[in-house]
Amino acid sequence: MNKTVMHILKSKIRLILITLIISPLPSLAYLGTIDSGVLVPVNQYRLILEPQLSPYNLAAHFDAGISDSSQLRISLGAGESATHLDFSVKYIPYPDVDNQPAIGYKIGTLFASEKGNTSSLAFRFTPIISKTYEIDKNHLTPYLALPLGVSIQKSTSKTPSHFVLGAEFSPPSTPDMQFGAEIGANLRDSFSYVSAFISFYFEPLETETN
Repeated sequence: MNKTVMHILKSKIRLILITLIISPLPSLAYLGTIDSGVLVPVNQYRLILEPQLSPYNLAAHFDAGISDSSQLRISLGAGESATHLDFSVKYIPYPDVDNQPAIGYKIGTLFASEKGNTSSLAFRFTPIISKTYEIDKNHLTPYLALPLGVSIQKSTSKTPSHFVLGAEFSPPSTPDMQFGAEIGANLRDSFSYVSAFISFYFEPLETETN
């Protein structure tokens, strides 16, 4: 791919991310996947910021690698529409190797307190498949996910599901930073949404010993 095409691709990605961030996002976008089959290495961490405007919300996701095939995520979000706390574990038994895509799933639980003093508890199972491509030293990881779950609210329960299409983009100029976007389509008892996010990778601070 020549430099002209790569420049156009980067411009398009920036435009999409800016459009998604400033566009109205639904209040239930905190149920998004915001993740691919790429794992955070053991002893490394990732912080993902997911800003939302109209309504104003900010979600933060903290990932920690716990083995060569799994990672832990803790998410916290707050804003005009809702406050939520989410715990999940991602397991990728089939990594992205040669022509094989990364295949795995996430399991987790989420508590949300929405506007109007309405609270809900959700349990989710999310199959994920992704593949990383290198384009002129840029890494692009498109992914598909199918979040399934049970949501309990007061004395009622639902089984929401939606189809997710997203991508993570890692330019060589910022090796510890990623950009991403995600679209979710309602399948049952759920919602449709668009979202954008930015990721930061870092290692724990080393402490000096005498």
